[in-house]
Amino acid sequence: MPALAADKPGSISGYVRSGGGVPQMGAMVEVLSAAAHDLRVFTDERGFYSISDLIPGTYSLKVTAPSFLPALRERIGLRAGSAMR
Repeated sequence: MPALAADKPGSISGYVRSGGGVPQMGAMVEVLSAAAHDLRVFTDERGFYSISDLIPGTYSLKVTAPSFLPALRERIGLRAGSAMR
């Protein structure tokens, strides 16, 4: 792998939906990592979120939405230049 590729940031995106498949607008998605400060984004009207410019590493995502229990997804490995969904 070329040295420049190791520095290329990656991204994590996805959708937040209820157990019944209903998109959750305004849900907070927190990216937790020891390598970077925690980031927060909110879902749009389709329940979609996207976080870009992440350095390669291992991340956890915590999702919270009104009237729902928080959800945590751990050990998401992000490689240089990759886009995780």
